[in-house]
Amino acid sequence: MSAAASLLKAEFNDGGDTEATTVGEYIAELVIRVLTEEEGFSGKRPFGNSGWIGDLEEAIGLDPEEYHTPDEYEPLFAAIREALS
Repeated sequence: MSAAASLLKAEFNDGGDTEATTVGEYIAELVIRVLTEEEGFSGKRPFGNSGWIGDLEEAIGLDPEEYHTPDEYEPLFAAIREALS
């Protein structure tokens, strides 16, 4: 399994806001939510909580208590691109 695939298979727990159990499943839920809610999509609270970015950061090995630059998300971005291409 590639590093990208491993990242998307990483365990994910958002406290029950979704049924996602992996980072990849959570990202799929986000995309579905964006497409179904269109202009009504809330980037701040896509599943009812405002801590979703911290949940995602923790799952991919970043400290959710620290600020992260877009460059620090590049492994996740690369994994998403690889999985979808």
